[in-house]
Amino acid sequence: MATISTPITELFGIKHPILLAGMNVAAGPELAAAVTNAGGLGVIGGIGYTPKILRQQIQLIKKDLKDPKAPFGVDLLLPQVGGSARKTNLLHWCSADTPIRMAAKFLCCLPLRLGVVVISFLQFLFCGAAAGLLWWALWYNHENDLAAVTQSMKTTVIIVGVIYTVAALVGLLGFLGALLRKNAFVKTFYVLLCAVFGFQIGSSIWYLVTFYRNRGQSLEDCLNGTTDANRIAYCQSMDAYKRVPQGVLIASAIVPILIQGYACYVVHQYSNRLTQQRAQQARAAQVFVPPSGPAYQPVKRNEETYPLTNQITYPYADNTHSFGHHAQKSVDAGQKV
Repeated sequence: MATISTPITELFGIKHPILLAGMNVAAGPELAAAVTNAGGLGVIGGIGYTPKILRQQIQLIKKDLKDPKAPFGVDLLLPQVGGSARKTNLLHWCSADTPIRMAAKFLCCLPLRLGVVVISFLQFLFCGAAAGLLWWALWYNHENDLAAVTQSMKTTVIIVGVIYTVAALVGLLGFLGALLRKNAFVKTFYVLLCAVFGFQIGSSIWYLVTFYRNRGQSLEDCLNGTTDANRIAYCQSMDAYKRVPQGVLIASAIVPILIQGYACYVVHQYSNRLTQQRAQQARAAQVFVPPSGPAYQPVKRNEETYPLTNQITYPYADNTHSFGHHAQKSVDAGQKV
């Protein structure tokens, strides 16, 4: 079969130039067969056909082809793909539209909203429990006057307690934002997650650097003959720290970062989803403008035979005021004169 030869087909080695021009039902079997016989790929528009008529059109194009094995295309919609496509020799698919990007999901298949609800609730639960434990310990020390808790430890407990309390409140804010679809609450929750994510990366780096920096140092080198109790406790803890397997240590540093980063991703995608929904609602409100005229009043069943306008006679339609009546009077007056 002869093919269409152009500089483009010769440059790229194209055997059958494809011109997707189904044009709904405008491209019939005659046009598609003529394009295929000329060396291209004829496409028949089959969107408006029923499956039965479409099969008839396919048979007509096969009859008009010079080469029975010559390829041709059928323009279909996805609901039409079935029996019609199975009854012909399908070579390949061509997409006539840009496919929609798959929306983000929580754990690959769950809604983003559910993910934000779970993440924010867990943060509120754990941070609230930690904050409550710290505030209880501070209150218990104040009531029992424990000398073991120094002033610096009290300051540390207060600072950490405030941090966990704020984190719990923001987690509650994100939980309410997901339930009520409030994007401002969700964005606030996202900012906190990003801040915690950055802090977690920095602390993990310090964690690993400290581990490998002191890994080659022995306990005797760390003590260096000191008798300070704090120094001895520090060196003993570092010696126990070195005996932790490297795989466990690296996993304990990387896994929380991955979980926190995924939480940030889920909350960010849900915030974008809410923003897009708000924009779509705004566009829909601008496109549809309710009519400002009087409301439609349906006609009752017993009033269907009534005319649409009131039965008011034309002012000059009666005999007294009609044009013909006055004309006759003027004629009689002229005869009398």
